[in-house]
Amino acid sequence: MALSGDGGLPMLLGEVLTLSQRKLPVKIVVFNNGALSFVDLEMKAAGIVTFGTELIDTDFAAIAGAAGMFGARVEKPDELEGALREAFSYDGAALVDVRTARHELALPTKLTLRPDQRLLPGRDQDSCPAGPPKSSSSARRSRRQREIE
Repeated sequence: MALSGDGGLPMLLGEVLTLSQRKLPVKIVVFNNGALSFVDLEMKAAGIVTFGTELIDTDFAAIAGAAGMFGARVEKPDELEGALREAFSYDGAALVDVRTARHELALPTKLTLRPDQRLLPGRDQDSCPAGPPKSSSSARRSRRQREIE
């Protein structure tokens, strides 16, 4: 799951189109407060008068739908669970546009999984690499260690 918005992963329209074209099962949650709040905070912290951080009312779910993805817009708290269930059950890329209060500071939470949970339901977890690829220097070091043994 990707968390998008000013504080999460940057999402460009080209990335959204790629997700749709490649039929990737990526799920995106946008905390949409109508502003670039973290940019606003950084400007204030630096003593800069905030300018250009307010956004027009954009329906990111409609943009996702136009790109061929599942899109849902959540405007009331009681709509959230249903929208997330639909998005996660959708076979392909999905975006949930969650409207939040303008001055509410929404920090993305840390994703933690229990051993019995799966990131990609129905997919073989062993087919995913268990971490970043080794750099060539660590590969050389492993080779040297093997030669010594």
